[in-house]
Amino acid sequence: MLRRDFVASLTREGLDLPWHLARKDIANVDPVTGEERATKGIKFETFVFDALSQCSTSVVLEVDRGEEFAPIKNAEGEDSPATSRAAQVALFARWLEACGHRVPRDEAGVPAIQIDIDPRFADSAAALAAHDLSGLDMAGDLVLE
Repeated sequence: MLRRDFVASLTREGLDLPWHLARKDIANVDPVTGEERATKGIKFETFVFDALSQCSTSVVLEVDRGEEFAPIKNAEGEDSPATSRAAQVALFARWLEACGHRVPRDEAGVPAIQIDIDPRFADSAAALAAHDLSGLDMAGDLVLE
């Protein structure tokens, strides 16, 4: 999490962060067939953590990724909105199961419904357990807010 005024100060005269070399598959179009394909390539990227040296104070947290971290860095594939959403649904399913509720799952063990728990409603399994969920219906997608 970054303060808005810190980001504004970083970008006031253009963002000046070091470049990092990244070897990645790069989407492109085959010039002969016109089909979309991926080609191994090299990209130069900047990372926001390189700005930490310019902070007056910072805190680094080491957390269990499955419990605390579902980043969105790519439009598709790894670290995309779809994988972030799936990680959050899996987390919420674990919370519900910790509270004694049976979450429907597919043959691969993935929750078969979408689950969304507003952090103002509960931010942990323990906080969820404090609510009366005796009439909870998980026949379809579930939103707790």
